Amino acid sequence: MKLFVDTKRISSNSWNIGHGNKISHLFFVLNLAEKLGVKPILTANSSLDSIFDLSAIKKTEESDEVVDCIYEEQSAFLELNLLQKALSKLGIFLSVNDSLKKVIERSLRQKKEEQELLQTLPKFEEGYAKGHFWHYQLMPSEKTLNKHINIKPSILEECIAKYPDLRDKNSVMVHLRDTDFNSHLRHIFKKSIALPEEYYSKSIELCESKLGPNLKYHLFSDNREKITNIFKGKNYVLHEDNAAMDWACLYQGENIIQSNSSFCWTASLFKKFSIQPAGGYNWAYSRLGSVPHGFEMPFSQLINLNLD
Repeated sequence: MKLFVDTKRISSNSWNIGHGNKISHLFFVLNLAEKLGVKPILTANSSLDSIFDLSAIKKTEESDEVVDCIYEEQSAFLELNLLQKALSKLGIFLSVNDSLKKVIERSLRQKKEEQELLQTLPKFEEGYAKGHFWHYQLMPSEKTLNKHINIKPSILEECIAKYPDLRDKNSVMVHLRDTDFNSHLRHIFKKSIALPEEYYSKSIELCESKLGPNLKYHLFSDNREKITNIFKGKNYVLHEDNAAMDWACLYQGENIIQSNSSFCWTASLFKKFSIQPAGGYNWAYSRLGSVPHGFEMPFSQLINLNLD
């Protein structure tokens, strides 16, 4: 039996590289491979090579061109046409026959189907699975992860050399995804999926009540002005590195204030102290359900921001 990583997904070169989606896919494949008792196979180089040592699973001499797709994830979102996509980036949202209720229902169904895939374990000779697999219940244990891949020692060393206090118990990683999140999926999430400043102010209060007042915040964001204004008067350092180093730094810190981005989420799976926005993308109406449905981690402290 051979289980392949989806080459097209891992090798995709979207405008923002899509590290988070690539990593969640890779992590799911590692988990499925562990349960099947096989070694996963990666046949291509990708942007993830800048973060991980993938040599143990990489076999570039192999080909997955004729390999069967054993499972294809059904998106929780209806596909927009090219015109709708283009206009949405300008803040113009044409009518789409979709709703928040339907998205929540599809996300729940997606999670259940994929949990069942892990439990029933498909039988095949050579295959791969298509999807992001962005649900906590689908992720591997830290032991399974380290069995198959490792974060490159060189990038870990670079992180600590530049930020010596990164792993200190009083250091808190903070991620804010803002710019594109103000328009992304706005036809479903009317308040946008970008988190409001209120989430971070409440997270600061919670951090300082749980961890103490003498904290140092490590800030990561695509909107540096916004995040530094939020943490004005606090002891912070603003990270302005490449994506690979940002992810490796986020991963190493013990404590984190998460955003609702898969980039941050995949780096937060094994934290000692974690804060998340209840509802994920659906932070504004989280009482209705989370999107993705498996967004919330069982060890996280949740900040509820329901607007209704």
